[in-house]
Amino acid sequence: GGRRKTKKEVMEELMAKSKYYKSLRRQEKEADEAKLGELDASFRSLQQDAAFGQGLRRLAREKLPGDGEKQVKEKPDDYDKMTKELAFEIRSRPSERTKTP
Repeated sequence: GGRRKTKKEVMEELMAKSKYYKSLRRQEKEADEAKLGELDASFRSLQQDAAFGQGLRRLAREKLPGDGEKQVKEKPDDYDKMTKELAFEIRSRPSERTKTP
């Protein structure tokens, strides 16, 4: 193969790669922020539309299914009771000790 890289060359290459990837992340972040700005502007214009605004307000007032309603718990049947008992028995039993030589 080729000659081995010196420590200085390796460090320079590492720094160059680091700067490159940092630049890529910054560009992606800027692109994401620009897209988010466009979406915000679109949403603001939608909010100003009277029909859309009325629909949003109506949805905000409506209760979603399950809101405010207490969940009704089913009573455990025999199978559920037995599985809980077995699980408890297994946990409560000490493990078998062995003497080490």
